[in-house]
Amino acid sequence: ALWVWLFTYFLILTQIESGSMELWILALIPFWLIIVFMIHKRWAFALVLSVLIHNGVAGIFPLINKNTDYHYLKSSWILANSNDKDIVFIDYEPILISYLNYTCEANIINSANYKSGELIKMAINCDGNVWAFNSFFNPMPSMQWRNKDVFNRQIKNSEKLKKMFILEHTDVFGGVYKMKDLYYE
Repeated sequence: ALWVWLFTYFLILTQIESGSMELWILALIPFWLIIVFMIHKRWAFALVLSVLIHNGVAGIFPLINKNTDYHYLKSSWILANSNDKDIVFIDYEPILISYLNYTCEANIINSANYKSGELIKMAINCDGNVWAFNSFFNPMPSMQWRNKDVFNRQIKNSEKLKKMFILEHTDVFGGVYKMKDLYYE
């Protein structure tokens, strides 16, 4: 049963988001259980206990402190400076998009789902501010091999929209940009 689950998970993950390390973590438990059962079954309990301790120490406990939470740190400025009338453009980062959709009042726009003309129209028609993470203009290089079509769309989008924005806030992630107040196509 573990082999079937692991193989099915592998097939699904390689199709949807193979570059996201967080999603591969779920495959570690069945993988190591298979290895343990091949060596000797009596070690299975020790393995499960070790994984739980490891996930607590290296996975969950660092998130208790917001200073070690990547998604909180990357989005903290946006969370503090945006409101429900704003739009936030972001590149294809599924976990960060989910985090922002859950914690942020602004409308979070995944650039991978739109063409540049659609994004420009959204930006111009927005009643509030339009923000963009640096990663919107400079998508993760791993996207190029994970999904070339999405990467190319993001590059085209960023090239067309970059002139509409100015750097508003600088941080270790490359900053947050704001659409210029008087932008005309």
